[in-house]
Amino acid sequence: MDNSVLSLFNEMKKHLIERIPSSSFSHTEYTRGEVYVFQCNDETNLIIRNRVTGLFDWRLPKLPEDLSFINENDDVWFGTISHEHMVWITECNDTEKEYLASIIDIDFKMQ
Repeated sequence: MDNSVLSLFNEMKKHLIERIPSSSFSHTEYTRGEVYVFQCNDETNLIIRNRVTGLFDWRLPKLPEDLSFINENDDVWFGTISHEHMVWITECNDTEKEYLASIIDIDFKMQ
C-alpha cells in the first residue's frame, strides 16, 4: 500500500466504523479486499477535501479506490468507479444532499 494511502487511513482511523468485505457491495463485488467505512462529519469532510481535487482522484496508488457513501442500512446512495469515471447517486434525503454538497460542491436541483 502506498504511503499516501497509509497516511490517509492513519488520519481517518479514529472515525473508522468497520471494515466490510468488498464483495458486500455491487460496485465492488469483483474486487478483492475490504471496504473501509468511516463516519461522515466535519473532520472527515475536511480530510477528504484536502486530499483531492475531483471525484476521480480516488485511485490507487495515491488514494483508495472508489469513494462511496452508504446510509445506516448499508445502501450505497453515492458511489464511484474512479478508473471508469463513473458516478451514481440514488435518491437521498436532505441531510445526505447537504453533506454531499459540502464535500464535492454539487448543486442539487430541487423539483
